[in-house]
Amino acid sequence: MLDLNIIQIFLFLAKVKNLNLAAKRMGVTPPALSHRIKSLEELVGHSLFLRKHTGMELNKKGRELFEVCENLTKDAKRIENWVLNQRGYVGGEVTLTVISGLTAYLLPDFLGPFIKKYPEIKIVIDTVMSSANVEERLLQGESDIGIIAGPCLKPSLKLKKILHNNNLLLVYSPEYSPEKKLTKKDLSHVNFIWHGHASDRSRIALMKVLKVKINENDSLTLPDMEATKQMALKGLGVTSIANIYVHNEIRENKLIAIPGVCLNRPLNLVSRNEKYAPPALKIFKEEFVGYCESVNDVLL
Repeated sequence: MLDLNIIQIFLFLAKVKNLNLAAKRMGVTPPALSHRIKSLEELVGHSLFLRKHTGMELNKKGRELFEVCENLTKDAKRIENWVLNQRGYVGGEVTLTVISGLTAYLLPDFLGPFIKKYPEIKIVIDTVMSSANVEERLLQGESDIGIIAGPCLKPSLKLKKILHNNNLLLVYSPEYSPEKKLTKKDLSHVNFIWHGHASDRSRIALMKVLKVKINENDSLTLPDMEATKQMALKGLGVTSIANIYVHNEIRENKLIAIPGVCLNRPLNLVSRNEKYAPPALKIFKEEFVGYCESVNDVLL
């Protein structure tokens, strides 16, 4: 009978593409891992990998086997979740994928009390550049739950609005324009500081609202909102940023919001629409939604 454990080993190595790295992550020696793969190849009657100096890649037969078996890990997790549901077990692991930057501004105040209340639940947080990346990781089964800004473009995912008052503002430091306060009429002549790519959903939505021609030569693009905030604080230009990132700075007059520019981009919790979600995931969602309701009251 085929050992399903060896199939999971095969799938893991196919994704990692490096024998030594896969062995290290699995807590076994490379020779032991190599022996397991060779035993699978003997059972199949064909080699499954192209062994290169830079790593290992699936050959034609390997790709065929991968397509047949790639849902095995997801199915095994569903079975485990069902068993946990029957026992009412609240432990386990919850993998959360968020837009880069939220780990510093939304999660810390929530996670501290949550971890103390549920020490058996392990939280794994992964950050990505855009809402599209979050959705893709969920669809691929690489994450249990995610947070995105604005609408979800994948109808198969379940969506729950958590921050209604998450607004995208245009802000600048008083040092950038000491002579006068900027208005929307000045936007065609300012230095813009962007986060993410030009294809970012929030950026596209903001440009449609502003209807301003931007001189790309006067633009600076950075990886996340925290970086753009720091640049704006240095007086280097105007940046588009969510109010959750600059609530304190605006209140302390370290940053000024341009009047009349406020694009609502609610934060949404997204997850796969699974019937048998584990208790740990259900608890995390309920507690986090409740926490975000209190945050809505203090946002601009």
